Order: sequence, then structure tokens, then C-alpha cells
Amino acid sequence: DIKQSAILAMANLIAYASDIFDSKKLSDSITTLQERSKSEALRFAVMKAFYTIVSSPKKLPIDKQLESCLKDVLQMTHKILRPVKLAALDSLLAICEKYPNAVKNSSSDIVQDVAQLIKEGDLLVIRTTLKVLKITISGASEPALIALLQVMLEFCKTPVLNSLQDEVVPIMCILAGKNKGELSPGHICESLKAGTLEKTLRPVAAVIANILMLHKEEIGKHMELYAKVLANDSESPQNRKLAAIVIGNIGQSNDPVSYTHLTLPTILLVQISVVAVSLKKKK
Repeated sequence: DIKQSAILAMANLIAYASDIFDSKKLSDSITTLQERSKSEALRFAVMKAFYTIVSSPKKLPIDKQLESCLKDVLQMTHKILRPVKLAALDSLLAICEKYPNAVKNSSSDIVQDVAQLIKEGDLLVIRTTLKVLKITISGASEPALIALLQVMLEFCKTPVLNSLQDEVVPIMCILAGKNKGELSPGHICESLKAGTLEKTLRPVAAVIANILMLHKEEIGKHMELYAKVLANDSESPQNRKLAAIVIGNIGQSNDPVSYTHLTLPTILLVQISVVAVSLKKKK
């Protein structure tokens, strides 16, 4: 308890009274914290300390020190103890947000490493992981993005997606925006459609619609496919429902879309007048 209190006290001094430290003392303090993270009993306190320092209202000259600490922080995100995992993720997110120079050379490693956390069932862990990915994904290599895409496609078929749609859609759109090979919007849309659960129909449809709206040149081709699915009685009810939702989502967009080959069903708004008629059999 004394050591943990000392670690947290030192973190608060660095965060709020950094003026009393010269650059060497700052560097030495970060190095000391890094060494303490190797002690199982102190890991939680160390991760909380990192978060306190990085979240300081001041921008501290510690980019190089944080860059050297990234590997240790990433390792902590995979620990079994939930408090340690969450504290490490909070620290990693804070570093990504406030010290981008510390992570710019490690984007691919971060993406590949934390992507595995999406497979866990912990909602808070997944939400924080998605926030980290949203920041680091733009600097990741194509192999890292393809690996992430596979994880995200599987995740989109789980009921957890219902609670994280706002976090997932931007990431899927960024992946689709790369528009190379497996990252093409067509591949993503078709993969999302395959094996979609009933509980994730609407969120998955929203992801697909957003991806297609990002690539307007793809809309006509895919909307024609979804229209055929919707009109085909031999398709599963689930696929037809998904197609209907995608068409409806895009139809509600404020941006006008041209459907050159689209025949039935159309998503254009049609006003229908219904007239009640009384039919009486003549005697």
C-alpha cells in the first residue's frame, strides 16, 4: 500500500507540478514507473499513474519516454485482472489522444495487438479498444488493417454490436475507405451480410449503408444486388430483411443518389392514394 501510494503521489507531482522537475528527472521518473510495472502487485498503480501523467492539463515533454513505454502498456492490456486491463487501456487511449508523436511509429503494432481485445465479451474493454483503433488505424500498414478487418467482420456478427454501433461504423468506413483488395467496400458489405444474426440486422445494415454512402460509385451496383435479394422469394427471410433495411437506410440519406440499373424495388418516395370501396353483391 505504501509503494502504491508513493507511485500515485509521484504521478500527481509530475502531472500538476512538473515545473519542479527538469527534463532528466522527468525522464528518470517515467523510467522508474516502467520498471515498477514488472511487479504484479504494483501494475494497477503504475497504469493509473501513467494515466494521471498523460492526462495532465499540461503538455509534458515526455514523447520519447512514452514511446519506450508503449510495449509495456500494451502487455498490460492483456492481463487477466480486469482493473489492470482497463487502467492500461485508459492509459493507452490517453497517450494516443494527447501524445500522437509517441505512437505514430507504432500504429501497426497497436492495431494488431489491441484488435484481439475485441473478441472479449467485456463491453467496456471493447468500447475503449475501438476508441484506440479509431485513432491509430490511419497510420497502420495494410497487413495490420486486413487482420483488423477479419476481427471486425466477426465482431459485427455478434449481439454486442447493438451497443457499440456508433464506435464500429467509423472504423468500418475507414477500412472500406482504403479500397484495396480485401478492404474494398464490396468485400466488406458481402462479408457483413453473410451470417448476420437477427439481433444485429439493423446495426449491420447501418454499417453497410454508411460504407456505400462513402463510395457513391459503388452504390448502384450494390443496390441492384440488394434489390434482387429483396425480390427473390428463395432468399432467406433474414437476408431479405437485411436488404430492405440497407435500402431504407440509404433512401433516408439527404444526398441524392442515382440508381441507373435499379428497377424493383425502388427506394424513391412514392405517394399512394388509398380509396376505400364498398363492394355489394347485386341481387
